[in-house]
Amino acid sequence: MAQTPQAIKYQAIARTTDGFPIINRIIAVKTSIVSGSTPGIMVYSGLNSVTTNSVGLFDIQIGDPDFFLSGSFTNINWGADVYFLKLELDPMGGFNFQLMGISQLLSVPYALYAENVANNDDADADPTNELQTISKDGQIVTLSNGGSSFTDEVNDADADPNNELQTLMQNGLDVSLSQGGGTINVADNDNDAANELQTVAESDYQVTLSQGGGSFMTGVKSYTQPEIDALTPYNGLTVHNATTNCINYYYLNNWFEACGTCTPQPTIANAGADQNFSDNTIATTLAANTPTLGTGLWTVLAGEGGIFDDATNPSTLFTGLSEVTYTLQWAIATVCDTSYDEVTVAFYTWQCGSPFTDARDSKTYNTVQIGNQCWMAQNLNVGTRIDGSSNQANNTTLDKYCYNNSDAQCDVYGGLYQWDEMMNYTTIAGVQGICPPTGGWHLPTDAEWTSLTTFLGGESIACGKMKETGTTHWNSPNTGATNSSGFTGLPGGYRSTNGAFYNISYDGVFWSSSEGSTTNVWTRGLDYYGTNVFRFSYDKGYGFSVRCMRDL
Repeated sequence: MAQTPQAIKYQAIARTTDGFPIINRIIAVKTSIVSGSTPGIMVYSGLNSVTTNSVGLFDIQIGDPDFFLSGSFTNINWGADVYFLKLELDPMGGFNFQLMGISQLLSVPYALYAENVANNDDADADPTNELQTISKDGQIVTLSNGGSSFTDEVNDADADPNNELQTLMQNGLDVSLSQGGGTINVADNDNDAANELQTVAESDYQVTLSQGGGSFMTGVKSYTQPEIDALTPYNGLTVHNATTNCINYYYLNNWFEACGTCTPQPTIANAGADQNFSDNTIATTLAANTPTLGTGLWTVLAGEGGIFDDATNPSTLFTGLSEVTYTLQWAIATVCDTSYDEVTVAFYTWQCGSPFTDARDSKTYNTVQIGNQCWMAQNLNVGTRIDGSSNQANNTTLDKYCYNNSDAQCDVYGGLYQWDEMMNYTTIAGVQGICPPTGGWHLPTDAEWTSLTTFLGGESIACGKMKETGTTHWNSPNTGATNSSGFTGLPGGYRSTNGAFYNISYDGVFWSSSEGSTTNVWTRGLDYYGTNVFRFSYDKGYGFSVRCMRDL
């Protein structure tokens, strides 16, 4: 049975006041349902943020619970009154709405009840004769109720099924197959069963097979030079020459000698990459190589107060003191030799406002203290670029988009990320996500974004204080931009869910780590024409900019 839909699909073309279509832009659409008359009582209102297509077309679901502002769509009693749809639009995606019109909603039946869904008439009103039985009599197969019959023509020529089987028998040394299958003789020509068996034996590196099966030498036996000269060699024979202390081997009618150095030689030591910290870290996991041959050992060559958890573990935890640079040595030794390598580890304090280097790719980010929060003053740019037509995937590669698939755009505006990729495929607000794994960074929550804009005087004026000044990156007029906060917001545009890129130099949209629903997430938006910071809930499939915050 059909069910009443809990939303109304609405589709229209967005136009400017001059009548031109608004193409390929994020717009804000406010819908209200009013009862009784055009100035009647508003029973529901919702706010949708959508992107128009290349001809200005957009579509929304009026009543979608993810986008409501007030009222209840599901509780509207459509049969109790007449209702009107009020439509308002902000072509720049903000809250400066213009009334587009009010029109009455007319009732439209959406499902019809079908009283008769099938032809239930059985001509003779006897259901039992709808069934048929298959049976066989001799070679005749019959289907009841006039279903006809046919002859099964499988034929056993002599009508005797027993002679289809054969039996294998042995009589003395004769083996026979019945039904004319023939006979063979398995006689032992010398009638001596014992000489059918052979024994393998080893003595003094000589392996012998009895009953004339021959012999060969195995292993490496030690001989003096005169003894080697007296051997009857064969290709592949290998012996130890006790006179020269070398290995001799025989090949193509010649003896060859191989003399080497002491074995085993140790695995070449690799102490790993240098590590430098400027974030109050005083402990780190070392990354030397694991010996294949030999035993490894860490020692401190320079620096005071350093301690290894386990000096024989190539991946041990090393703890030191702040403001100290250490030189550490990783040595791998065998009875023959020792291999050495060194690594530098430096621990320094760090304060917000100083640059921070991401150890994953050595990119350095400016930072800024705003109130009691420490923010990156640049958009995050980490990972490997993929084409905008593909979705970012939960795999071993950190994916990013660059505007119009250009690496040069990432160098200026940072990467664009889908929400799941940014969160490292968790939904816990405030997680580290793709922020740097050292230094105590995390993804800001919706509440932390609100704290930022509140500190800057509220959403209505915070945008200007957060935007980079001038028109090097922002489109003119870049209204109200002072960057007095030092946030240095950039208009990196966005990657839409259709895989295309929009609005670089016009808009900068930043993810929070807080879900608005199972499919949508709260964001903050800056634009070139106003001073408002916009708070919208967007689908997780968009690609937006990312800023990281330092843990308090």
